[in-house]
Amino acid sequence: MRKSIKITITILLILLLLIAAAGAGYYFLVYRSPDRTSDRADENSNESYERRLNAVNALAKSGKKRVFINVPYGGDEEGIKLIDPERNVPEIIECDLLLDIAMKVKELNNDPQVVIILSREGDISYTAEQRLTLLQTADPDMIIDIYAHPVGDVAADNGVDPSDEGGSVGISSYYNGLFYRYDLDNQTFAGLCSDKIAVRCGLDALAPVDITEAEETLEYPVFDLIRGRQVPAVLVELGDLNDKGWAQRFSDPALTDQVAEGLAEAIREGFESLDTEITTKLKVEK
Repeated sequence: MRKSIKITITILLILLLLIAAAGAGYYFLVYRSPDRTSDRADENSNESYERRLNAVNALAKSGKKRVFINVPYGGDEEGIKLIDPERNVPEIIECDLLLDIAMKVKELNNDPQVVIILSREGDISYTAEQRLTLLQTADPDMIIDIYAHPVGDVAADNGVDPSDEGGSVGISSYYNGLFYRYDLDNQTFAGLCSDKIAVRCGLDALAPVDITEAEETLEYPVFDLIRGRQVPAVLVELGDLNDKGWAQRFSDPALTDQVAEGLAEAIREGFESLDTEITTKLKVEK
């Protein structure tokens, strides 16, 4: 009898915890369970690394100007996952959000001489070595790495208190601190990306940060894909799903469109600057 009562009490406690959790909402870093599905995952689940590498190799030989956009996570890696039943908004998962934005940037490209190459176009996870191989194979003229959560202390460095709800609302960017080909300042391209996104979204653009300074505060090599590249290479924080203000904004599909439009515009203007510098340098050499 006593054993039966203990079991009943245990079950009741578990039910109470589940009910409390359902009403609270969650913001946490998790890994996707194998049975999770999404429209994007269903459409692209058959993508393999070999197929992606072959596609990237073909694009690299196209003779066109190339932009490599790294789309983190995928497969069992979700990044930030937002479940917020209290606000009655759909589930938001960083890996899917970033892929949607990157695919929209690709769709917005209307320059026949520019090709946008994504590290992944499906719900698949690659190792750091595989991503680096994809990047090297693409041999791009520009590199953009994107995240939807802070990878460093940009907000704090700009006098923003991330502990305040909505306080960290701003677009942050990092650059490799080197001068890339044609002697253009890499910091300019980082600022261009964050500025264009911020203007489209009606937000603030935080000052770009040199990764040689930011790396001292990080415990993982998040900047591997942009470190030491001799082309415009930046990492852009498109928002912060850890922040309730940002999470609510990303529940509106219009924001992902605005972010993609800002990135696409930055790419266009970046190439215009590159072309100008190329022409100027050739004239000087003559």
